[in-house]
Amino acid sequence: MFYMLFNGYKERQKTTQVFPYFHSLLQYVTGIPGAKPLWPMSSGRPSKADIPKCSYCSGPLRFEFQILPQLLYYFHVRNDVDSLDWATIAVYTCEASCDSTVAYKEEYAWVQLS
Repeated sequence: MFYMLFNGYKERQKTTQVFPYFHSLLQYVTGIPGAKPLWPMSSGRPSKADIPKCSYCSGPLRFEFQILPQLLYYFHVRNDVDSLDWATIAVYTCEASCDSTVAYKEEYAWVQLS
């Protein structure tokens, strides 16, 4: 089981089981209707007009998930001046999940630079 230690005052340290919570959260995080990305900055957010229509059915795209810059640590990206960096990447997919005959469909990613 996965345990997490919460540090506060030394007399209040305690552990809690968090794996079941995260496991259920990850199963449903992309299934939330009307979900919106958490933008770390007010500038660089897309307007509704910036998000294109589905290239297969011309229907609207909806927010599916976002990629946070902490992922760069796992890619072992060095913190150089010309290194890869972003504030967040929001990925949008077809709202209707159209054309089930296609194995892989193009999605749209909006990159908010830091």
